[in-house]
Amino acid sequence: MIDKTIFDNVLRACCDYSKIKVEEALSKRRDRAFTNTRAVAINIYKLINPSARVMVLGAFINRDHSTVVYYMKNHESLMEGDMEYRDLFLNTKILFEGKISSYNDKISPFENLLKKYKNKSDSLSKLEIEYESLLQKYNKVKEYINN
Repeated sequence: MIDKTIFDNVLRACCDYSKIKVEEALSKRRDRAFTNTRAVAINIYKLINPSARVMVLGAFINRDHSTVVYYMKNHESLMEGDMEYRDLFLNTKILFEGKISSYNDKISPFENLLKKYKNKSDSLSKLEIEYESLLQKYNKVKEYINN
């Protein structure tokens, strides 16, 4: 589910850090400050909600879906090469860590289970038992939905 209010909060936080107005970030201007702000907002929202569609995100920032794909594709290279972008991303991401982790907790019980026993080699049998239990519950729910 895509939540426009969460995206607006992310964009507002990016704008506050960059010291620009939200209207300017959504304008057609292509100055680096504005494009970086839009790119960071898109990438942070994608961390919060990985299932968000690019076309909808493009509509949020008044851009074509190809612009959103470009922002996501070039994120890693900007993180390595552009210090302003990196600072903006990391400082804004800190504000939304709770949202990112709470979303991940909802969708990934298997990953949380693996994290729980990651450093405990003697607990492998417990992990396997819990994994099988979760897998059975998942299959029952899937079967119920399909019927």
